[in-house]
Amino acid sequence: INRLGMVLGVESNVTRKVVILYGLTPAHFIGTAAHELMHDLIAERYPDFGDHAPDWAEEGLCQYAAVLVCRRLNYGERIKAIEVENDAVYGAGYRWFAGRFGTDGWAKVAHWLITRGYADLPPVLPPDKNK
Repeated sequence: INRLGMVLGVESNVTRKVVILYGLTPAHFIGTAAHELMHDLIAERYPDFGDHAPDWAEEGLCQYAAVLVCRRLNYGERIKAIEVENDAVYGAGYRWFAGRFGTDGWAKVAHWLITRGYADLPPVLPPDKNK
């Protein structure tokens, strides 16, 4: 509050924790950290994502972010594990994002998020042809 009684800003303390298992390989640790931090980014910057996007979209996007980070660090084995994941949410979700945005599409993903491209996604992905 300034001298005129006007509120100039409001501060709040927010605490978030990301817990990652001990004993992972460096590649698995970094991939997991990127995945979990993407969840945090979505919650912070796109709070309505969870209300409009199905689970496969958030998990797939987080896996996509993990692959982008692992690709920059040459963690090929971790990338391969994510690419072939046999899960309808994590694996198929990742493959949807990779098919839509390519191997290095962060700028396209950022635009998609800003323009709320997630608002019209199907609740369930069709069968995964790339599995």
